[in-house]
Amino acid sequence: AVVRGESLARGRSGEAKSADQFAEGVTQNLTALGIGCSMISDLDLTAERLAKAKLVILPHNPAMPDKAADELIKFLGRGGKLLVFYSLPAKLRPVVKIEGGAHTKAKNPGQFSTISFADGALPGTPQRVGQRSWNINDAKAVPGASRVLAEWLDDKGQPTGHAAVIASDNCIMMTHVLLNDDSVNKRRMLLA
Repeated sequence: AVVRGESLARGRSGEAKSADQFAEGVTQNLTALGIGCSMISDLDLTAERLAKAKLVILPHNPAMPDKAADELIKFLGRGGKLLVFYSLPAKLRPVVKIEGGAHTKAKNPGQFSTISFADGALPGTPQRVGQRSWNINDAKAVPGASRVLAEWLDDKGQPTGHAAVIASDNCIMMTHVLLNDDSVNKRRMLLA
């Protein structure tokens, strides 16, 4: 299930357009991989709508109604899993054991250019995935509860010291939205 941030249209129209764009992008990538999914509005997130989902994806949900976050907490409590891009709602952080972080703009255009996975961190994913991100949410792993799977490299291949992908038992989070560059490797990463 892909959760579209329709609640953003109630005051953050620029973010609403981005939420639509990135929800559509994730859905198109899943379709290209032959993975079926349903699109659910964050205004209509219920236990019934999530009943058949094994995985819920938040493609760009910088704000989320409390009711939707509560339904996701129930979903996680029933053994469900989350895949989150860029913004992890504060209410979910203690449940998925991933800490929020500061919004971090790239100091130069190539600072966040490549996602570099640690050896064996996520079976099936390419070791490096190209993505020229202009900013990230600098989320952090919780010691003993979550871990960094991949870090950002700059355009010279040097580590930036910022996590790109973090995982816990019930959530994987990428610290930026899923862009459409390096689509072959992006799809392999998404599939993994």
